Amino acid sequence: MTRGIVYSLDGENENCVGDGTTDYFLKEVLISADSVKRRNPNLPITIFTNKHENLLHDSGYFESILPCLVDSHTRPYINKIAACLNSPYDETLYLDCDTYVLVSLENVYAKGFEAYNDTGD
Repeated sequence: MTRGIVYSLDGENENCVGDGTTDYFLKEVLISADSVKRRNPNLPITIFTNKHENLLHDSGYFESILPCLVDSHTRPYINKIAACLNSPYDETLYLDCDTYVLVSLENVYAKGFEAYNDTGD
């Protein structure tokens, strides 16, 4: 059984501060993926995107970089759903690009906190 993280990067900078010349979503996903790898170095990450493929590849964080499957201009969140449905993993944790991981994600895939005596800390 395979387990992994999935991201979707297809939006624009419509709500970001600044001059609009920097892709803040790209920065966010790189910071997020770095935080995953710091606490979970063996957990694979796949990203669905149609932009910045070379930068994402060069970062070394992503085992797979796959194309977004839907034109999201008329349906802004559709690629988040499509990424989950087309995940290459048997068990998938979808993270938004602005998620910062501070702990091991090993027990996220567990079948209930009680079975593993996990207090959630």
